[in-house]
Amino acid sequence: MKFLRMTFGGMALLLSVAALAHPTMTVELYRKFWSDAETAVVKRITLTDAKKMEIKTALSGQFPKGLNDVDTFIVSSKTRTLGVLANLEVEGADIGVAVDKNRKQVVKVFFYTTPKGMEFFSKPGYLKQFVGKTTTSSFKAGKVLEDREMQVKSEAIATTVKSVLLYLQKGW
Repeated sequence: MKFLRMTFGGMALLLSVAALAHPTMTVELYRKFWSDAETAVVKRITLTDAKKMEIKTALSGQFPKGLNDVDTFIVSSKTRTLGVLANLEVEGADIGVAVDKNRKQVVKVFFYTTPKGMEFFSKPGYLKQFVGKTTTSSFKAGKVLEDREMQVKSEAIATTVKSVLLYLQKGW
């Protein structure tokens, strides 16, 4: 009996930690990306080693470790598929990247949580630079920041957005 209590207690702890890792997805959150969103279906994507290598090559030799744990949702309105949304963590912030239904370009980027020191990056003006980007677009941080640490974070965000787009294309 003690073993069962410990097992269930451990499972409850893991579930609570997992719940903190990504936001609980609701219609209201889907509407942050598409105003007419109504539902979403979770899609699990497993990348082959070859697909991971393609992404690594497209990102100039880096495969973001966060791409191994991505929540992916196919979001729909009442009448049509709107696009695909992927959530992951970058620089301590939970971020959502929405792409069109054909997974060709970025539709919107949104920070669910913004840790201290990351407020600049959650501003709509900063995040708008990614809208319309395709895998052939330059994903360099749009503004060179004087603070080196901020520049590194900006580049990490840009790489994350591109990697999500690649991930969604390669995973289908």
